[in-house]
Amino acid sequence: MVIDDKGISILTVFGLPPLSHENNSIFGVRAALELQSLLRHLVSFSIGVTTGTVFSGIIGSRRRCDHTILGDAVNLAARYLINLF
Repeated sequence: MVIDDKGISILTVFGLPPLSHENNSIFGVRAALELQSLLRHLVSFSIGVTTGTVFSGIIGSRRRCDHTILGDAVNLAARYLINLF
């Protein structure tokens, strides 16, 4: 979770090894629809869903590092958000 000037951002990933399944994309879409139904009447929000290969790992130095997910699929989901009100 990241909190910045744009609000709260949550990145959810389905299918990282060793828990990868053939139907991870279906799980992701179902999770997005469930979030939509739960939060629709409480807040204004956007959801971006995409599939693809990503890098998952630790980025940074020994003094400060974070675990993150990087890749074109992450960028696509962030750019093509569906605004839900």
